[in-house]
Amino acid sequence: MNDREWEYEDMMGRLGDNPTLLTVVAKGLVTIGNFLLLVPSLIITLPLLLILSIVKRLVPGGVLFLLPFSLIWAIIVTLLVSTSWLWEKAPPLRLLLIPIGVPLAWVGSIFVKAIPDDPSDRRAKLALADQWPLSFDLFRQMREHTDQIENPESNYD
Repeated sequence: MNDREWEYEDMMGRLGDNPTLLTVVAKGLVTIGNFLLLVPSLIITLPLLLILSIVKRLVPGGVLFLLPFSLIWAIIVTLLVSTSWLWEKAPPLRLLLIPIGVPLAWVGSIFVKAIPDDPSDRRAKLALADQWPLSFDLFRQMREHTDQIENPESNYD
């Protein structure tokens, strides 16, 4: 790690060291779709975010009300990371993964925007969705970064 703190935004917009044409196409489809869905998703997510934020703060046990949304996100992120893992490990399947992963990334991005969350958690979740088909690589780097923070004595930099 260098002197400055690692940020999820450092990974945004990257395509890896040696992107294939299908990686560029898939990443481009995710980016274009997120751009085209921005206004429609804001129409849906902003009122929902407002309502859920109010419920979270005002209703006793409001945080528990958000538990089903956390479970849904866990399913989405598992699918994002596992399809991204397949993208990395089984290149012949990439053409088949595009129609699954791209819409899943759009849904994940919209879902994260609609649920109240800690800002740093939100950035991490958006990065995982927006970076598909590179979500597995980003997930691995997030985990390594977290391990370095939790176990600083194991760093030999």
